[in-house]
Amino acid sequence: MKYKLKYALLLPFLFSLKANAQEIKAELNKEIKKQEKISYILDFPQNAKGNVPLIVFLHGS
Repeated sequence: MKYKLKYALLLPFLFSLKANAQEIKAELNKEIKKQEKISYILDFPQNAKGNVPLIVFLHGS
């Protein structure tokens, strides 16, 4: 129980350190040429007339 109280008192201090952190903006420009095979499935209606919205499904596999 004493440890939980000790950590609870340190928690606001840790958040204040992050709030006062300096933001550094940088940019890295590097050209990387790599050939990679990407599999995809394209599914569209056969009898669509006019503009059809594009739906992109991103997943983590």
